[in-house]
Amino acid sequence: MLDVIVNNDSEIINYISRYILLENYEIFVLSSFLLFYFFKTIFLSYLSFEKTFFAANLQKFTSQKLYDGYLLIDWQKYLNKKSSEQIRNITQEATLFSQVVGAYILFITELVVLLSIVIFLFIYNFQVTFVVVLLTSFFSLIIFLIPRNKLKIWGQQRQIHENKKIKFIQYAFGAFKEIKVLSLQDFFMKNFIKHNLISANVNAKNGFVSQLPRLLLEFFGVFCICGSAILLIYFKKDYTDILSLIILYSVAGIRLLPSFTKIIFSLQKIRFSLPNINLIYEELLNLRKDNFIISNSKLIKNKKIEFKNNIQIKNLFFSYDKSEKIIINNISLDINFGEAIGIIGPSGSGKSTLIDLIIGLNIPQSGSIEIDGINIKENINSWYSNIGYIPQNIFLLDGSIKSNIAFGVKNENIDQKKLNLAIEKSNLKSFIESLEDGVDTLIGELGNKISGGQKQRLGIARALYTDAKLLILDESTSSLDNQSEKKNN
Repeated sequence: MLDVIVNNDSEIINYISRYILLENYEIFVLSSFLLFYFFKTIFLSYLSFEKTFFAANLQKFTSQKLYDGYLLIDWQKYLNKKSSEQIRNITQEATLFSQVVGAYILFITELVVLLSIVIFLFIYNFQVTFVVVLLTSFFSLIIFLIPRNKLKIWGQQRQIHENKKIKFIQYAFGAFKEIKVLSLQDFFMKNFIKHNLISANVNAKNGFVSQLPRLLLEFFGVFCICGSAILLIYFKKDYTDILSLIILYSVAGIRLLPSFTKIIFSLQKIRFSLPNINLIYEELLNLRKDNFIISNSKLIKNKKIEFKNNIQIKNLFFSYDKSEKIIINNISLDINFGEAIGIIGPSGSGKSTLIDLIIGLNIPQSGSIEIDGINIKENINSWYSNIGYIPQNIFLLDGSIKSNIAFGVKNENIDQKKLNLAIEKSNLKSFIESLEDGVDTLIGELGNKISGGQKQRLGIARALYTDAKLLILDESTSSLDNQSEKKNN
């Protein structure tokens, strides 16, 4: 009886250990595996999120710094820069720069993964791992070095021809009327096609070269596994050892070869983008230096300038950078508050240059410009607040009449009384009253929906809206009829 009970108990114990515990173990292993991949997915998703937003924020930061820097540089430095290059730098180069930093991050992360796998394989089988790593590294180095110089050249060509593309886009839309009238479409289209084609070909070559490492390394991996198997069979190694080694290195190769591929890809990306890295570094460094000097001068020289009595121009000399020709030669002049004076002279005699000096955009080699006894250098921004400037070519926003008169002022902050006064004084009232939407009428890009005379009246209204104490008209009434010009004067 006792023996039966003992036997039954042992059968129960065996059943529990064989089925229930084994079943629980399998469930535990599967659950652990599922849990591992769940956390792995969460972790990799988080990394992907951080990496993506880091690249986006870097692009935003770089383009913003360039945009701000270009707006803050002084007039002479602005004249030496090309707008097509500035547009390219703010848009394309800033984006590419963020991608290059992403390539650096990819290089570091994949190198860590690669080293981890290699260390594990070294522990398992040092000799075989040493041979495999040596051969793979050597093969990867060859893949990287062969197109190395070409990648840098292609990067420079991309930069040059992207700039040319932007130039011809600007030419096409900036001189659309002239191109149309003179039937020059073919000339501009051919030039754009030329630079667009070279840029596309360079990007295509770079894209092709970036795909090669994966294909070549996959072939190399298969070659190594098959070659190792053939050698082991040739030397009559145990099939169990052969199979286990092949499985181990096949599994390791599935993770190892993509790491090698990504490392080569990131190095090629960096090499192709070297001109971009150098450009962004130099631009940001130069802009920082220039704007540091400007910001320091603002802090040190902060006397407030209010034009109440007179402007004194004393022994003024000026010539442009790297030019021996003196444009302004020892000019002295007094302008009293409330006076209206005209600067007359032949084309190229320096009229606009003198205006730029009075405004404070150009800096004289010697002499001074004083407002009520204060040199405009003491606080150039304070002097700007006294000036209403109407240039020869008036820039107009692609917006309403109201937004163009109250230039740079938010719609909700526009002073209606000042707006109406500026409209009346610039003889725009009857024109605006004839429009269905009045001051909210959209005038098109660069004012292409209104006449040349109306553009100039808008420029005058803009200057009057600011309550300027000094109004400068740089041949800005040339499109007005005689009667309108007399009224404005």
